[in-house]
Amino acid sequence: MLTRISALFLALFLCGHAAAEPDCSYDADVLMSLSPEAFNDDLDRTGWRKLADREECVAVAADLLKTYRLRLDSERGSILHHEAQLRAALGQADVAITLLQDLLQTTEDESTRAYHKAEIAFLLQDRDALVAARDKLLAVPKPEGFDQAVENFKQKYPDYPPPVWPTNLNVIDGFIACFDKPYSEAYSQACRPVAAE
Repeated sequence: MLTRISALFLALFLCGHAAAEPDCSYDADVLMSLSPEAFNDDLDRTGWRKLADREECVAVAADLLKTYRLRLDSERGSILHHEAQLRAALGQADVAITLLQDLLQTTEDESTRAYHKAEIAFLLQDRDALVAARDKLLAVPKPEGFDQAVENFKQKYPDYPPPVWPTNLNVIDGFIACFDKPYSEAYSQACRPVAAE
């Protein structure tokens, strides 16, 4: 009898402490009213990034980016790109590729185009195209004023690593180093080469 009561108590205890659904709720009115800069803020993480920082909320963050992009149609390129990245991290390669291809239609900067082509090549698992995109990025000359922009960045954000030219080369090198890994792993710092001191 005691064993049966103990088993019943344990079952009730476990039911009461079952894994709760993740709380990925957010105030849509507040987030939709944010400026594109605040919504996309990488330092204070006031917008979508706060959700995306939690693995269990990445899908919600991707949908939030889509809603913001379609509703406000502002800063479309950056928002579209981040949605594509989250879709890729979720294993939604086809959706991510479509978004990146849409983005290429409106992207004129050659270094950014090379980066997006590398992302698409990785998602298509086309190593030759990935290496070709890397070569294309390396061939883009450093823009005038880049070095001064880096100095300004260092002064404004002394605790963050400054940009280097060509931008996103380390990300592409990570895709190459971890070519057979899922996007979320290949995009991580662990796959990127260590920068020389």
